[in-house]
Amino acid sequence: NNMGTYSTLQYGVGSDFAFGADFATNTSDYLGFVARFGHTFSPWFKTGIHVMPSFDLKNNFKYSYFTGAVYFQGQLTKDGKLFWLSNTWFTHQDKKLYVDEWFYLGYHFSFANGHGITPMVGALFPWTFDSDLNLAAGFYYSLPKFNLYLWADKFTTKIADGSVKPRFNLAIEFAF
Repeated sequence: NNMGTYSTLQYGVGSDFAFGADFATNTSDYLGFVARFGHTFSPWFKTGIHVMPSFDLKNNFKYSYFTGAVYFQGQLTKDGKLFWLSNTWFTHQDKKLYVDEWFYLGYHFSFANGHGITPMVGALFPWTFDSDLNLAAGFYYSLPKFNLYLWADKFTTKIADGSVKPRFNLAIEFAF
């Protein structure tokens, strides 16, 4: 009973920079302006940053919160099929700073015609370590200019009534 949407449109400039806008709905509607920069030092180590101020569309476009991230990722095998990624997210909202970590391992299985499937498992947790580890798992199916995602987390997170209700995410990503 808690549905939301998230849409992003980004334009890449060269191989290291992108900018665009994100639109999120849930308890309110937010529009964020995003800029991303990334650099590949080697296939074993890549890094990036993300900055995005967001504004409340239901409250006269009032500034609402800031999201920033530092991304690290790299391959673990010579063929690059086994890989890791670590995303550190910074959210500043209501005069408070929240820092969360997302860490995943993934493996890419290649099929004919540029298709493939990539299952991933991971953990999400706040840097304050004041809540249980949030386990996550999912996969994406890749076509040459298209990805389809199915993702879930909160497998062990209890809500106020003591029950566990996993969160499921469906997504589509494409490149022009």
